[in-house]
Amino acid sequence: MSALPSHPPDGRPLSWRVGMLIGAALLGGVGYAVLRWPQIIEWCVSGVFFALAAFLAVSALLARGRRR
Repeated sequence: MSALPSHPPDGRPLSWRVGMLIGAALLGGVGYAVLRWPQIIEWCVSGVFFALAAFLAVSALLARGRRR
């Protein structure tokens, strides 16, 4: 058996830091957009409902009848 290191490696990898920076930029951008244009929340919520309705309609139209 190999022993686990007694301490974690130094620092985080570059890909982790870049991912965190991208996530922070996206969240900050959404926060800024909501402050500047509060209607964006309504558009996002209604967009989700329209997408769900479209998915259900397409599923109903493409559904097959009973299988024997």
